[in-house]
Amino acid sequence: MGMALISAAEADAYIAKGTYTLIDLRAPAAYREGHLKGAYNVPYEDFLRMEERLDRNQKYLFYCDWGGSSLDVCRRLGRRGYHVVSMMGGMAAYRGRYLVRR
Repeated sequence: MGMALISAAEADAYIAKGTYTLIDLRAPAAYREGHLKGAYNVPYEDFLRMEERLDRNQKYLFYCDWGGSSLDVCRRLGRRGYHVVSMMGGMAAYRGRYLVRR
C-alpha cells in the first residue's frame, strides 16, 4: 500500500489494467469537457468531505487539472494506508487513448 506518482504518459498502462478506480478531482464543467474513460467525477472540495468512504482494499488513480490536487489527495491517503496513484501533470499533460470528449 502507499502512494505512487506516474507520468501522464504512463497512465494508459494503469488504466488498461482495469484494477484501478479512476477519480477525476476537477470541477464538473471540466469533467464534461473531457475526462478519462471510466473515471468518476468527485470535485476536490467534495472529496475532502467524503474520503472516509473509500474502500481500503481498492486501488485508486487520481487526477486533476495540473496534478496538484491529486498529489495532495494521494499524500493524505497514502499516509493512511491506501493504495493510490497520482497522475503528474493532470489532464493538461494527458495525451493518451482513454480521453473521452463530449
